[in-house]
Amino acid sequence: MPHPTANLRRSAATLLLLATTLAPCAAQVPGGFAFVLEDGPVQQTTQNFRFVDLTPGGGVTELREQRVFVPYTGVAVDPDDGQVFFCCNPTSLAGVWRLELEYESQSLATWGRWARTAVSRVAVGRDELVWIEDGGGVFAQDIAGQNSARLVLAGAGFEDVAVAGTDAWALDDLGNLTRIDLVSGTTTPLGNFGGGTCLGAGATSARLLLGNSAGEVLELDSASGTVISTLRPGKGPLVAVGVDEFGLPVFATASELWSSLDLVRPLHVSQSTILDVDVGRDGPASALRWGTPCRGTNATAALEQVVVGRPTLGNGRFATRAVGGGGGAAAGLLVGASRSFSQRLATNLPFDLTPFGFTGCDLLVDPVVTAGTTFDNAGAAEIALPVPALPALQNARLRAQWVTLGVPGVAPAVTSDGVTWILR
Repeated sequence: MPHPTANLRRSAATLLLLATTLAPCAAQVPGGFAFVLEDGPVQQTTQNFRFVDLTPGGGVTELREQRVFVPYTGVAVDPDDGQVFFCCNPTSLAGVWRLELEYESQSLATWGRWARTAVSRVAVGRDELVWIEDGGGVFAQDIAGQNSARLVLAGAGFEDVAVAGTDAWALDDLGNLTRIDLVSGTTTPLGNFGGGTCLGAGATSARLLLGNSAGEVLELDSASGTVISTLRPGKGPLVAVGVDEFGLPVFATASELWSSLDLVRPLHVSQSTILDVDVGRDGPASALRWGTPCRGTNATAALEQVVVGRPTLGNGRFATRAVGGGGGAAAGLLVGASRSFSQRLATNLPFDLTPFGFTGCDLLVDPVVTAGTTFDNAGAAEIALPVPALPALQNARLRAQWVTLGVPGVAPAVTSDGVTWILR
């Protein structure tokens, strides 16, 4: 077998070739993303941020948040920058935080420019932040935090806020909905929606959604509050609702995230409690894991993928790693554009590999390009995949899976889970 270093050098050129040849079919796939805030196992100690690809059959990745001691209660995505998020919290270091995703999906946090009091919900538009303070009132401030915050709606007991363009909307715990003109400061009551729990708006004020405790999603005329349509998915009380890039509802219960495009399979099932969700149009470069690794007949550990860095255009440090292999065993990386059909094998995916010696394992991706190396004594293998700085790759989605032939009598032939790389 060639030396692993030669494989690494070859893999870099391979990805460049792959990216160039697959760009027409892999790039420009619509879908958007949802940013999900979940409770961790211990309240106010651990929380999960999850980036959920809204493309059908997309995937979920967990984002590591460095400031886990801050108990966030709400999240909002900057409509102009999918790598920037605003979160709020009512207790420790209370107020509004700005989070910017950086290398390896960690985040840089900024606090102090906006509210420094207890905040329960936040929404972000193109120019202004709008939030609910626990002490009463809805406030607004420019995103840069250069001007002072101002009270735009007095009162108490507000449940949620939404903002689009120069308009904002506030829903209180009695179901009263109010429209706020952020330029003139004029407020307009839009009616009572008893049982209302959450609001969502698109990038413009064309779509305003209201979710309620009956599990319904109401589309409202954003100016008058007139009900245009009602979606009754029957999934339970809603905690968050948003609008995807096509203007379609995305909504969450306390345990599941759903798209109105598919009311059979949830986009994400939480292992704890979903606190809030916001929907963005252009998410950060990310690696989304999906599928299930197989253990074979006598494996002690599953073969799993670990992503090194983020697939940002021009990132020369991006790499993929497999862990759980047999020391000295051959390791192969399969990369293609599809996870539903293999053009190379002319078959639907996933494809059962049991007849080929991979007991209980599935092929999850179309193996258009392959690269190889070997597992070290710790059972890990890594292949460097520098991402070309090619404009044609903006929003490209490539799928990958690791395989190993194993070591006879020691480690079986197995396959890993799948991963989708979103290049940006």
